[in-house]
Amino acid sequence: MPTRVPLVATKGGHWRRGDSFPVDGRPDTLRAHCEISLRTLETDRIDLYQLHHVDSQVPLPDSVGALGQLRQEGSIAAIGLSNVTVAQLDEALAVAPIAAVQNRLSYGDPGDLPMALACAERGVAYLAYSPFGGSAGPVPQAALTVARRRGVSAHRVLLAWLRRQSPNIVPLAGASRPATIRGSAAGLDLTDQDLKDLCAPAEQRTPP
Repeated sequence: MPTRVPLVATKGGHWRRGDSFPVDGRPDTLRAHCEISLRTLETDRIDLYQLHHVDSQVPLPDSVGALGQLRQEGSIAAIGLSNVTVAQLDEALAVAPIAAVQNRLSYGDPGDLPMALACAERGVAYLAYSPFGGSAGPVPQAALTVARRRGVSAHRVLLAWLRRQSPNIVPLAGASRPATIRGSAAGLDLTDQDLKDLCAPAEQRTPP
C-alpha cells in the first residue's frame, strides 16, 4: 500500500478579533499571517496557502502577487483561493499559478457546481467545504434512500455524489471519530439506480 504524505494547508487574510472577523488582503498582512502560520505549524514551508476572502479594499492582483512572492521565496509551495468567483479566479491566474479553490458545495447546496467545473477546465483543484450542507442541517431524503439500500451512511453517499460530479472535486469532511474518518475515506461507487434516486429534488429532505 503506498504511503500517503500529508498536505498542510492553511489560510490568511481573515481572522477573528473579538466578535468581529476582519478581512485584510494587503500584501504586508498576508506575509505576516504566513509567518505566523509557519511558526505555529513549526515548518519552513506551507504546502497550500490560501487567500481566505477577497478584500474589496485591495486589488486582487496585489493580494495574489504577495502570495506569488511567498511562493518564489519558498515559504509556500502552492497558492489557493477561497470564496471566489470564476472571474476572480481568472484574474488571479493572470498573476500567479493557482493550485486550488475552496468554496462551499454540497448535494443540498449545489449552486457553486459551475465554479467547480470551471476549475476543472483550468486544471485547478476544487476543495468543497461544508460537503454535507451544514453540521445541523437535515439530510436529503434521496441520500437516505440510497444509503439504506447500499448499507452505508448518508454522509458517505453525499461525498460520493460530490466526487462523481468532477474528478477535481475534493470534499473537505471533518470528523471526530476514527470510524467516521475511515468511512469517509473508503469511497463509494454510485450505481445507475443510485444516481437516478439522487436526481430527486434536493429540497425533499427529512431529519437525520
